[in-house]
Amino acid sequence: MKNFKLISIIPLEGCDEKFSKNLIIGKPYKFTDQYSIKLNRNNSRIEKITTVKKNESNGIYKLKNGINVEVSAVVGLNGSGKSALIELLYYLVYAMSIYNKKEKLLDEYSEVLNSQILKAQSDARKLESLKNKNPRSIDLFKLLDDNNLELDKKDLQGITNGRTLLNNLFKKKLKFLLGQKQDDLKIERLIKDKLKACLIYQESGSLYSVRFTKGKLEFYEYSSDGKPVKKSNFFFEPFFYSICLNYSHHSLNSKVMGNWINSLFHKNDGYTTPVVINPMRNEGNFNINKELYLSRERIMSNLSFDVVLNKKTLLLEKYELKKFLFFAKKDFDLIKRVDFEDQNNDLKRPFTRYLDSDDFNNLKSVKLVRSKIGQNYLKRYTNYQDYALGYLEKKIDRIRDNYSHLFRDKNQNYSNSKFMAFLRNDKSHITRKLRQTINFIKFTNNPNSIWNKDSHYSYREFTTEDLKSWVKECGLKEETLTPSLLIDYALPGFFNIDFEISVDKDKTIQLSELSSGEQQIIFNINTITYHLYNLHSVHFTEEVSDITRITYKNIAIILDEVEIYYHPDMQRELTSSILDALENIKIKGQKGIDSIHLIYLTHSPFILSDIESSNILRLENGEVKTIQQQTFGANIHDLLANDFFLKKGFMGEFAKNRINDVIEIMKKIQKKEEIENKNIEELEKECKGIINIVGEPILYMSLMDLYTETFKNSKNTFINEQIKKLEKLRDDSDS
Repeated sequence: MKNFKLISIIPLEGCDEKFSKNLIIGKPYKFTDQYSIKLNRNNSRIEKITTVKKNESNGIYKLKNGINVEVSAVVGLNGSGKSALIELLYYLVYAMSIYNKKEKLLDEYSEVLNSQILKAQSDARKLESLKNKNPRSIDLFKLLDDNNLELDKKDLQGITNGRTLLNNLFKKKLKFLLGQKQDDLKIERLIKDKLKACLIYQESGSLYSVRFTKGKLEFYEYSSDGKPVKKSNFFFEPFFYSICLNYSHHSLNSKVMGNWINSLFHKNDGYTTPVVINPMRNEGNFNINKELYLSRERIMSNLSFDVVLNKKTLLLEKYELKKFLFFAKKDFDLIKRVDFEDQNNDLKRPFTRYLDSDDFNNLKSVKLVRSKIGQNYLKRYTNYQDYALGYLEKKIDRIRDNYSHLFRDKNQNYSNSKFMAFLRNDKSHITRKLRQTINFIKFTNNPNSIWNKDSHYSYREFTTEDLKSWVKECGLKEETLTPSLLIDYALPGFFNIDFEISVDKDKTIQLSELSSGEQQIIFNINTITYHLYNLHSVHFTEEVSDITRITYKNIAIILDEVEIYYHPDMQRELTSSILDALENIKIKGQKGIDSIHLIYLTHSPFILSDIESSNILRLENGEVKTIQQQTFGANIHDLLANDFFLKKGFMGEFAKNRINDVIEIMKKIQKKEEIENKNIEELEKECKGIINIVGEPILYMSLMDLYTETFKNSKNTFINEQIKKLEKLRDDSDS
């Protein structure tokens, strides 16, 4: 009973329907049925938790590295309450972070929103000051561009001049921004006043519950007799961290849930707030190309981490890593300086313009690089430097355009000094690509760098030994190494990356050539392990730094219908593949992550075959239904036959309806009832055509019996056809 488990989530009395949806108030939704949970009469608090069943399979998923693993699933039809249950967990975590006196998760977004409002109001006043003047088109366009004012055809109707158009656009933008601000305040009040729920979990042999109601958080530990004992304070340290994957296009939309959910996608808080959701969404949408790049970046960091620590580098336990492949991006201007001291004089490099010394030294990219790593850099040409600087110029401009609200003075005017200070000092995801590229410039400044040993200007491949050499050049130490740290060094931002992997002894392919399903399962597993590596590494960073961070020993991995991309055989192997990947997280006897609870929200019987029935929560319109059969190791056909998968049978609905039509026709003919607009010959042909393609043998024979009974003249024809089929079957078996 030492391992961690997320036991139950319960919506309490008074919980608003926005949070509970179709979940039943006062109903304990349990991820394991080992416990009996009793609430008080009005379903507002837990009175007692008792153990009712021993976990006979305790330790069945335990890893060789010592990590305890529990596996559960939530099953049910669409709309049964699966996603509502996990969304309630997200609301609870958000509420807990507010209570724990951390900065509100919405604060960063609120600051951005307030800045945008102030900027729009300031520029609207500037526009008003031009009322009696004749402003230049370029000035009007600048106001349009600076405020990201969106223009559509309706905005042009009845407009005779640019100033009037801009004035209308400012009004529309301000109305939208102020509406968003009101919506955010409304959801904050609703969470405070109407979110009423609790969750129960087991940690280090003890049971705990966290209850949020009326804007207050209460934390309980349960005594040996199951009674709650209120604790004075709640701390995240003994709590658990949740890694959540949900690729549904209709889930987690901030336009529906509120902007607070956006804060759970980015991890800029050093894994303090105990949840991260993948993929990153913007107003409910996720960018598939960005996700592809991030997924490859995570694979790069995970594989690099494994290479440096001499761990096995297998993908899906069958594809062995052979090489890292780097392709320089070409969607930006290349910068070449004519007076570089060139280490490779015979090398022909593409460029878009020549720059004299002053122009070069005044580039934003050059100023930033030298302010970060020293004035003596960029004095001579090294491989890929034109790519690095061109990429930096593009990223700097993009940050300025996308985050201009961060670089305003008190009068809401753009401040270049504030902007450059931000670029130098920021450590968030906003400047990650800058840090990657500047680190690359810094460490490839050495002519003997491994990057300078090949004169190809747009492509590079590394063996695993090359990668180790590069990490060593960067001065990274094994004891402080993390996958997230490796991303800042091992992957220069101006490269796309792929991987050469072995399919068999004599054949290699690139990762991008695998099927979309195989790529997706690799991406999903590497997203999980990427976060786990980083969470595990926090346990060791305190030893080598003065930074105090929350160290999580217990992890919940929540996979919301991730199997939608997978062939059934991949679904069958999914749990095994995840458990194999988790073996790499730590070595036996090492401190760090102790326990993981893997929770599926699924429709797949293949996944359920790896989970014991006591750990399966079956939902139907918010109600909890009992699962009668044992699921662990069960035959897939037996699981499908259970009515929680196919209550209406195995047959496709269209086929079932057409077969029923045929049966109805034949019954009417037997009763000599008229069938409109069709003669007997046509009906016989139609019925026989359908019956002949029925694949289920017993149903086929039953239908043919009915057919020969209905169309008696066709009986001999049917017998002859069956004889021919049997003769063909005999001939095929003899040949």
